[in-house]
Amino acid sequence: ATALQRQNFDYAIAIFQQVLQREPAFLECRQGLRAAQIKKTGGSTGFFKKMIGGASNSPLIAKAQMAKSRPIEAMQIAEQILENDPQGSIGNKILAEAAMAASLPKTACFAYEILLKVSPRDFDLTMAYGEALAAAGQVSKAETVYEELRRAHPNKGEISDALKNLSARKTLNEGGYEALADGTGSYRDIL
Repeated sequence: ATALQRQNFDYAIAIFQQVLQREPAFLECRQGLRAAQIKKTGGSTGFFKKMIGGASNSPLIAKAQMAKSRPIEAMQIAEQILENDPQGSIGNKILAEAAMAASLPKTACFAYEILLKVSPRDFDLTMAYGEALAAAGQVSKAETVYEELRRAHPNKGEISDALKNLSARKTLNEGGYEALADGTGSYRDIL
């Protein structure tokens, strides 16, 4: 954090990357890494730089696709892709999907938020973001995301299904039924 404050971005990035190698679930570290990368690249990359970056990242993208069954490894590869293009859609999409597969929904939410800044009207991304929010326990925020999506796409049945699932999850959480399933609660608690 001190290196980031002193604008020593290369050093901060190196430290954040080392920490994430050991602790891939450390979201605040990943957020610090992304902030340092964005500041280092000046916040945006030009079209030409993106084209060159996309071509040079092709082997990494293929490697990440092959690592889908090993989500932590796929997340590490996504970070390599994001190193030169921290707001890039390919790297963040790989990171989000791998984080969900690794049961790290808060990390997935972080990646989806970056993706949605670039493509705020993308239906599939927004649905995936809602799913990640729900998995992260942010049920009311997921509800808001799905409601906004339903206003934009009133004929899409999968939004209604997602809202029903969210409602069921909310009932389980609020009613104490999850504690019963975990063996930590009792029927008496629910009654």
